[in-house]
Amino acid sequence: EEMIKRSRPNVLIFPKKNKGIELREYQLEAISNWKGNDYKGVFEMATGTGKTFSALGGVKELNKDIEELVVVISCPYTHLVLQWRDEIEEFNIDFDVIIADSSNHKWKNELMDKVYDIKNKILRKLIILTTHTTFAMSDFIDRVKDIKIPILLICDEVHGIGSKERNKGLKEDLYKYRL
Repeated sequence: EEMIKRSRPNVLIFPKKNKGIELREYQLEAISNWKGNDYKGVFEMATGTGKTFSALGGVKELNKDIEELVVVISCPYTHLVLQWRDEIEEFNIDFDVIIADSSNHKWKNELMDKVYDIKNKILRKLIILTTHTTFAMSDFIDRVKDIKIPILLICDEVHGIGSKERNKGLKEDLYKYRL
């Protein structure tokens, strides 16, 4: 974390959750276009323009329309999963968050417990952070199939999910909303 402080001082000296996050006009427009397309689409933005915050703004927008929501966020690498977790916290998104990848050896049981809570109306909002590799595993897919409320799939660096093996996770009937 010390390295992050030196390489990106503005992020940690002024924590976003303390000063509030304001999305830029082009981010709001991207969210609006995505919403207008039944919450399906791709945000194509240059590096550093705030795709993560745009996506999280999209989660908040979708959550205004539907009360029960599971969000699956798939990333190429575990360190990006952890970055997303931190950004979700800073963005003040009031969802339970679970990390389902090789960095959490208990993810299968934890995810099963969360799905059980959703089935029993104990839990209404969940974000599942995972890697593209875990996302394509049958253990992951089988647990997600048990979720009977709408699911938003967010693929970070979506080009990384195109391989034959990773493609197995892209189940159109499973994910009502896609980004």
